[in-house]
Amino acid sequence: MLHITPLTFTIMGFGFAVGAIIGGYAAPWMSRTLGSGTCLALTLGSASVIGVLVGLSTWWPLTAVLFAAGTLAGQHLESHHGQSAPDDHSTTPAGRVNSVYRFFAWGMMPMGALMGGLVVVVAGRFVSHEMALRCVFFVDGAIHFALLLVGRRVLTT
Repeated sequence: MLHITPLTFTIMGFGFAVGAIIGGYAAPWMSRTLGSGTCLALTLGSASVIGVLVGLSTWWPLTAVLFAAGTLAGQHLESHHGQSAPDDHSTTPAGRVNSVYRFFAWGMMPMGALMGGLVVVVAGRFVSHEMALRCVFFVDGAIHFALLLVGRRVLTT
């Protein structure tokens, strides 16, 4: 079993910050160059692959890089939702667009924690505790893959 200290866990967490910073600068360019639909597909596809790779990873520096790559890819969604607000603020203020986005994004975090706990409890009946904890990332990858299959056909903007 791997031993992750609080320091190494913190350093792995910096991967999220690095990915967000780079992604914040790269997202507008990616959206213009590739198009929003393609960027959405790349975000969902990379989240699927990265989830599985994090679940398989046994080396914390690799996990930190995967966290950075996942956040970089996901940053397109953050950038796109801000750009999708209409210019005519008299009918749909950008603040409302942002509040609805945050309602769903932040509102789903407790649901994700609950689902993750359930995955660990159920998987823990069949596999070791370490593998049950990894199963959370495998389920995450599967959910993102399903979203990719549905989203690619439905969402084109």
